[in-house]
Amino acid sequence: MRTIVVALWTLLVFSIASAEAESYSGKWEAADQMEHKCARFVAHITVAGSNITIKVVSVATYTLKGTVAPDGSFTAGEANGSRTANGKFAGDAVELTLLAGCGSRTTTGHRAD
Repeated sequence: MRTIVVALWTLLVFSIASAEAESYSGKWEAADQMEHKCARFVAHITVAGSNITIKVVSVATYTLKGTVAPDGSFTAGEANGSRTANGKFAGDAVELTLLAGCGSRTTTGHRAD
């Protein structure tokens, strides 16, 4: 009996953690609105389970890939590490910090319709 209870408790805990990560699944948008030396950018974010893909459109277009933690925090980057992003999802909002050739920029966004 104890083994069954422990097994069910373990399954419940892992199911809750998985459900939290899944709640960020979908499409998101974030746009840099700041005036600074860097070109503005738009980030098209897609989350599928714990995988994140960020297509950054600016003077150049590039794609970052990474993972989302159950708490909504994420990291993504290019294979060569030259551009990276990190941030966090909270409700229907996302905060994104992009580190690219001209420096670090932070912006916010939302779930896409």
